[in-house]
Amino acid sequence: MSIEKSLMQKYQEQTAQFATSVKKATAWFTKKLKTISGNEIMATDSARLVSRGQLGNRNIGRLVMFFYDPKHKKTLPYYDRFPLVIILNYYKDGFLGLNLHYLPINLRAKFLDGLEKIYKGKQLDENRKLNLTYKTVKSSSRTRYFKPCVKRYLYKAPNGGGVKSKFYIVDPEEWEMVLTLPTERFEKKSKEYVWQQSKKALGIQD
Repeated sequence: MSIEKSLMQKYQEQTAQFATSVKKATAWFTKKLKTISGNEIMATDSARLVSRGQLGNRNIGRLVMFFYDPKHKKTLPYYDRFPLVIILNYYKDGFLGLNLHYLPINLRAKFLDGLEKIYKGKQLDENRKLNLTYKTVKSSSRTRYFKPCVKRYLYKAPNGGGVKSKFYIVDPEEWEMVLTLPTERFEKKSKEYVWQQSKKALGIQD
């Protein structure tokens, strides 16, 4: 059982226990979620971990998590050490993807909702994976929040950087929950600052 499913099961038990106070159960659940780390998630299910060699075109459209050290980390204003990425395309030295951590949680939800409308509720499972490409997200107004998320990732960088772990593949039925987990690990700036910059780039006023 994944850490997300385990917590949800316990949450439901807490909700039943606190029948007169769903707010109390929700507060408990939120507190537990805030303690989840990337290391914990990566350790929950080894069957979901794939190596660079196992990553290929069959995983385009998958949502993956991994540890990363960017090539230009010294000059970047900020970066995410534990990206949450929908893979869009592969190159010999890496891949292109959407790191959803660059959006605040409410915009992540809107983006996912837009994807669901594009695919008209089709189930996203191992047999009917999401056929998502850069062209798809760029051409649809329903996925207009994608721009701050587009990132190029290198398997290896000259400075010793690049992908620093295996890839954890998120089951499609867990996308919605995983998008709400506070697993972003931004360096140099706070997540609040990063999200504010993303909203500015999208022309969204607070």
